[in-house]
Amino acid sequence: MQLKDIQRLQREFDEEFFNKFWEINDEKTFIERLQYLVVALTGEIGEYANIVKKASRDFEHLKENISEEKKKQLIEELVDCFIYIIITANLLGIDLEKEYLEKLEKNKQRFEKYKRG
Repeated sequence: MQLKDIQRLQREFDEEFFNKFWEINDEKTFIERLQYLVVALTGEIGEYANIVKKASRDFEHLKENISEEKKKQLIEELVDCFIYIIITANLLGIDLEKEYLEKLEKNKQRFEKYKRG
């Protein structure tokens, strides 16, 4: 499955379950949707960071490795972040896969001096 397929699946899901979100008739509403998504994404990143904090604390003080339960929680929060990024890409009307590949090429040039070999 390609990223554009994932974007399409997410858009179909959103339109089925959160159709009012996509009712955008003016710039104010568009900005409000962007604000909502950045707050939601920040919240998910915070949840991810909190799990990392706890894993780090447990390792530092108790010498405990990251448990399978914490790994599952990290995966779930990371996927939540991914979902909000996909929704934001859909809102902006961008092909995230195409934009990623273009950015990757820019980064290859930017970081050429760090290349192995």
